[in-house]
Amino acid sequence: MAFIKEESEDLKIEQVFTLKKEEPEELTELKPPKVEDEDEDEFDLMTIVESIRAERTAERDETTSIFTCQVCAMSFSEQSDFDAHIADYNKKRPYTCCQCGKEFRQIGSLVTHKKFHTGEMSLTCKVCGKSFASIYSVKSHLRTHTGERPYKCSHCGKAFISSGARCAHIRIHTGEKPFKCSLCGKSFTYRSALASHKTVHTGEKPFKCSLCGRSFTYRSALASHKIVHTGVTSFSCKVCGKSFPFNCNLERHINVHTKKKKNKCKECGRRYTSKGALTQHQRFNHTA
Repeated sequence: MAFIKEESEDLKIEQVFTLKKEEPEELTELKPPKVEDEDEDEFDLMTIVESIRAERTAERDETTSIFTCQVCAMSFSEQSDFDAHIADYNKKRPYTCCQCGKEFRQIGSLVTHKKFHTGEMSLTCKVCGKSFASIYSVKSHLRTHTGERPYKCSHCGKAFISSGARCAHIRIHTGEKPFKCSLCGKSFTYRSALASHKTVHTGEKPFKCSLCGRSFTYRSALASHKIVHTGVTSFSCKVCGKSFPFNCNLERHINVHTKKKKNKCKECGRRYTSKGALTQHQRFNHTA
């Protein structure tokens, strides 16, 4: 039995069998145990183990992404990233922010989030001065300055600064709109879009500038507003010299010079110079 344990730990067989959830009709019918001698048992086990080893080796040779989501077909090379992605389908978020209504799965995430409202930001970006409550948020934010986007969509190739942003983006391809407004029934692709939409009913402006006290409906609007105070612009246009705080702003601006409108709405055919403008158009005009 020591042999069996050693082989199982080496191959991590449990990872192979837990990635896919079988449907009830696909489950194999249980049969009475077959009585065999010890030699046959050892031979069968070795055959299975070697077969799995060969399959796993082939997977690694073919691609480094070995954890595949059976819902959206996205693959991951790390178990932790795969687990985090699967957790995104779990809609149970029992912890709600009393100020903006955003929901969280863990109390620690809610505590960190509340710092956005109280202004208790202990980590600061050295490029633009923006403050954050966690090191993960800082690392993700820094990619807006460096242009690094390590998380790529397997459907269209679009890249993102964080795994969470990529997971949310995939819903555009699947058509999933899981976030529904309890007041008017309107559905949204993103949780953030639902949270922003709710302010239409409540009139709330939960994002307050700690420097001047001005309040905003959207966090992105507050971030843009703070540049008025900091004056930091890190990205410059090589054509006209105009500077911007984020790389995405610069990319959108360059289209003014090139006159390109490559972002086309699949619903009505209207074109936009930036993906952000297209997304905003789709949210307000084609959201069911």
